[in-house]
Amino acid sequence: MASKIGNNLPRIKVSNQSAIRETIYKFGPISRTDIANRLNLTFPTITTNINLMINEGLLEEKDSESIPGSRGRKTMLVDYVPSSRLFLGVEMRRHASYATIVDLRGRTLAYSSRKVFHDSYEGSMKEALDTALTMMDEKGYSWKDLSGFGFCLPGIVDSEKGILDIHPRFKWKELNVKEDVERATGCTVPITVLNNTCARVYGASLFNCEVFKGADYAAYMCVGSGIKCPLVFSLRDTFGTIVGEGEVGHMVMDPDGPVCRCGNHGCLESYASDSSLIDSAYRAIERGESTILEEMSKTRRITVDDIVTAEAMGDDFSLSLVTKAVKYLSLAIANANNFVKPDCTVVESRLFKIERNRKMLEEYVRSNLSWSSILEYDLSFVDYREEGGARGAAAAAIRDNLQIFME
Repeated sequence: MASKIGNNLPRIKVSNQSAIRETIYKFGPISRTDIANRLNLTFPTITTNINLMINEGLLEEKDSESIPGSRGRKTMLVDYVPSSRLFLGVEMRRHASYATIVDLRGRTLAYSSRKVFHDSYEGSMKEALDTALTMMDEKGYSWKDLSGFGFCLPGIVDSEKGILDIHPRFKWKELNVKEDVERATGCTVPITVLNNTCARVYGASLFNCEVFKGADYAAYMCVGSGIKCPLVFSLRDTFGTIVGEGEVGHMVMDPDGPVCRCGNHGCLESYASDSSLIDSAYRAIERGESTILEEMSKTRRITVDDIVTAEAMGDDFSLSLVTKAVKYLSLAIANANNFVKPDCTVVESRLFKIERNRKMLEEYVRSNLSWSSILEYDLSFVDYREEGGARGAAAAAIRDNLQIFME
């Protein structure tokens, strides 16, 4: 049955408003004419929506002469007022909690972290929320100062419902994260719940979009205690839409390989995750294979950053360990590229803080690409930051705040 035009008008209006907000965020400062041309909307529609946002203090006007590098006649441009809205982002992990408050453009206004391990979901949740609430109290923020709250955690997450469907390794399943957060905090702002790697994708999309090199469709490989590679679409003109959590860490690279924490053999994580690298480093120390790592371990627990530092200092074991990890990561990236052919693959990992390892990955990936993919291949790097998940959760909250949805 044909739909009535009248019933669609409110939906069209909402869609236009969201598109205008997103376009200004991605391309601002921008003129009204450029917005209209990009979205194929009428000038009065653009002007009406912009005037409303200016009146509520969300946007401000700037003349083009005040913008570095602008040319031609003076034109009035519009852009967001960064301080007009603030957002809380929290990442919950079993071994650590991270919390941050950022403005609309991702400038950090407050940050806090705790390194405390909890076996249970309840203990991890309490620690994460206490980290956030203590930070807010110490910095003088309350819920009335915030416009949104992003909360991320590992596992398969239903963001629409705010539910953790499952985290297989932790045996957490069917947990209503959104309700738990609301009940524990008395939160009075909208809550966005999502997977922590997907949060990092939104952090890059909103705060560091140049890393995608103009791609419209990208893969985002994040290497930490696990390895994920979600796919993200429609990046060129919007914040992007993420498809799945990209659980590639348990892609079997060698069925006769070492036992992974999931119980299978030869998973990618067992070769290239932070946890596997650190475990290998300690076994090497016990065998006396790395005097540099042994010296480091006398004053602190070894990290992947230490392994990369030892590699740069000429430690043969660290070089061998990193090279093996990079080879397996390159296979996973090449396989993903051959299968789905993203415009760009972004890699976030502590391994690639030095240029040598970046070049090594690029060479190995290229050697494993099918001939038809070589001309389309593009690789980009993001420095791994501990606070990246919390910042990404805040970015997801910003995304939801700027988009308008039908009631």
